[in-house]
Amino acid sequence: MVVKRTILEPTAVPKMFEASFALYEASFPPNERRTRDDHLRALQDADFVPLGAVEDGRLLADVFLWKTDGFVYLEHFAVQPELRSHGTGGKILEQLLDTQQLFLLEIEPPESPLTCRRKRFYERHGLQAQPYAHVQLPFQGDGPIVPLVIMANRALSLAQCRAFQQYLLDRVVAYTQYRKTLDIAAIFGI
Repeated sequence: MVVKRTILEPTAVPKMFEASFALYEASFPPNERRTRDDHLRALQDADFVPLGAVEDGRLLADVFLWKTDGFVYLEHFAVQPELRSHGTGGKILEQLLDTQQLFLLEIEPPESPLTCRRKRFYERHGLQAQPYAHVQLPFQGDGPIVPLVIMANRALSLAQCRAFQQYLLDRVVAYTQYRKTLDIAAIFGI
């Protein structure tokens, strides 16, 4: 399978953008996703790369990345429900991991059958859990602050972890509804 990566912007391919946003809304609860207005604002950021994995004109998956000089951060990855557990996500992830750059993503702690399965999926593709405390701030309103596990394609130093976390606070959270004081020490418990 060779998946075409398509930039998902409302003006470029409106039908594909709508399909992508519908998959995004169906795949993530409100506290884990942007509002439509915040998503449209994020599209203006040069680091934000909203890709769609497309085959034969059909959206297979959302792949929302943040690309910097120091790393690639996979913020959201959602495969169409009917394609899950059929190898589609793994093939797309392998294409994404074909990079020399540090590659990062976040998962929920492996505490349920689903979250354990998700962690094993990423481990099968060469990612490893990092030992540093981490959380996700709510994307909409006053939702809960959720503990997460950082996974990466190589071991992170503490300095790299803190730089990633600071980037999230400075850049990524700017396109959410979270408006409380962003103090890295308080948020990450360091």
